[in-house]
Amino acid sequence: MEPLLIDLTKTQRDLFEYQPDHHHKDSNNFQITHAKLLHPAIDFKPEGMVIGFSILVEGEDGAEERNIHIVCDDQGFRMEATNHVLFLGKQKYLLKDTISPPLVNDRWVLEKMVSNLSSPAYPSDIFETIKLTIQRYADLQDDGHYGLIAVWAISSYFTHLFPAFPFLLFFGPKESGKSKVLEIINLMAFNPVKVKTISEAALCDTTDGLRGTVLIDQAEALPFNMVGLLADSYKKAGAKRRIIGHRDGKRVIREYSGYGPKAFATTKALDPDLKDRCCQILMQRSVKPLPDIFGYEPEWAAIRDMCYRFLLLKWHDVQSAYMQIPFTGNRKGELWRPLESILRVLKVPQREFEYIKRAFEQGTEKTKDRLSDVEEALFDVLLDQARHNQKFEMTTHDLVDKLKMQLDRRECPTPQGLGNLIAIYNLADDKKKRTRQKLVHYLFSADRVKDLASRYLD
Repeated sequence: MEPLLIDLTKTQRDLFEYQPDHHHKDSNNFQITHAKLLHPAIDFKPEGMVIGFSILVEGEDGAEERNIHIVCDDQGFRMEATNHVLFLGKQKYLLKDTISPPLVNDRWVLEKMVSNLSSPAYPSDIFETIKLTIQRYADLQDDGHYGLIAVWAISSYFTHLFPAFPFLLFFGPKESGKSKVLEIINLMAFNPVKVKTISEAALCDTTDGLRGTVLIDQAEALPFNMVGLLADSYKKAGAKRRIIGHRDGKRVIREYSGYGPKAFATTKALDPDLKDRCCQILMQRSVKPLPDIFGYEPEWAAIRDMCYRFLLLKWHDVQSAYMQIPFTGNRKGELWRPLESILRVLKVPQREFEYIKRAFEQGTEKTKDRLSDVEEALFDVLLDQARHNQKFEMTTHDLVDKLKMQLDRRECPTPQGLGNLIAIYNLADDKKKRTRQKLVHYLFSADRVKDLASRYLD
């Protein structure tokens, strides 16, 4: 597609010139105005929200790139061309200095965007359209997976309304359609980048600069130093990349956020910490004749148009729906809440809602880090004692003797290894050395053992 060139009027050009407020000061009175920042890619504030794009315009020396922003506030919808200052309602915001938003025609056809600003129509069929499009190009094992991917793609436009966001993990053998599903998401999700490997800098350029969706193919090849950053990046408060920069001749620490939607495709198990943030979708080789994807099919632009309209019209409803969903106190509930808030606003039929929730719960169950055989056996031994005694005392040697009845001798841990497990799970109320052999005696209570068992055993 040829880049669209726009001739700015003088009034529009003036919007690109930032005129700072001048505050009077004298030797006895120095006035400081606190700067309120707005992210140029997408941001949500109490007064409204903004979506950013870049555009090629005709300047004095040829084509130049400028930023335009779709603003939604109490005055309605409008487009503003500015690189520096925006008003949401009466509140002044300075635009954060970051990389340019995506070119508008790569994401939303300019003519459609402009026509939608006067009176954007609610895309009532957005969910069904996306689900049917996925069904056309992909063959998945569970019908609930189509709806799950559809709502995840829509949710990627609202990620920064939420404090945490789930990852998707497509797991299966070669030629099972994993890369193709990532390609489908890449054509629908918010500001996506699809890669086979990624560095810390590239990750944060996408998540901090574009607030976009990161899609990583062949994720089994991820370098070890990326795993921790990615695992923390499911939370807005986590995964900060810190670098030393210079400003006014001084060294300063700059932070870049890694938070944002992510999906992985892999043939091997991911690191347990990273996998624990994912909803896993098992992939299989299809026997159906599925069409190829070229990327310029008209349905992709139509889907993105619906997603942007849904974002403009329903962002506040999504925010309210999220706050109405009760906290569960566990990670699975934390990751489900963003998707449920979108499903509530979409008013998806209850049966469809249950299919999607079941698929999500099964997917997160597959990624949960389970207890080892030794850990389960230790809980079983202690639970057996707790059924008969409110308080009881055991040494690690006593525990080893009982574990030998449940485990192969080669699996049975050493007394020191058992002591480490007791400490990790905080199983004992207290411990004391009471024998000439200096054996450690652990004091257990039935209430503590039963409570911890209910938390860790299925």
